[in-house]
Amino acid sequence: MEAKVDQWIKDNHVAEEVQQPLPLHTVTLAGVTIAPTKWGGAPWDGMGEGGVEAFQAMSSALLDSNPYGAVMSVLAGPMSQALSKPDVAGVAELWVDGHLVSSAPLLKVQDSFTPQWDATFQDVPLARARLRVRLMDLDLSEDDPVGVFELNAAQFQAALDAGSIVELQVDQQTHQQILFAAISVM
Repeated sequence: MEAKVDQWIKDNHVAEEVQQPLPLHTVTLAGVTIAPTKWGGAPWDGMGEGGVEAFQAMSSALLDSNPYGAVMSVLAGPMSQALSKPDVAGVAELWVDGHLVSSAPLLKVQDSFTPQWDATFQDVPLARARLRVRLMDLDLSEDDPVGVFELNAAQFQAALDAGSIVELQVDQQTHQQILFAAISVM
């Protein structure tokens, strides 16, 4: 009987290969790094001075051979300490094959250039997924858009290969307002 099945497969050109399901992973957005000012040097909240200098220092830091380390030095320096910090909130959305499959709220983090969350998505097929993150600076009178960025399969794979939380540079997508996204892939 088995020989007849094998012959039928051969005669009818039926593929013997069975597609294996894609491996599924856990993707976590652990946080972001926000620029010390809005694009061009305007303060995040209210009035302030020194924004243009902080913006220029941050722009130079992004060109460093270690941009994350250089940006963190700017944010830790006295120039940035005097600036108002954004109150960041938003949403992280997991898209698979062009369809929204899950979202996680990113609750407001008060006065921080480095807000952190634990937005975790389970059972993610990395090769077919994208993570879209939308952030706002929530203020008493007027909210300011911070930016939208997306992470793709290649970036997920880099985080998986690293085996730890990695800082992915996203400033090119956000007019240098969101600088880095911290993600983990397991």
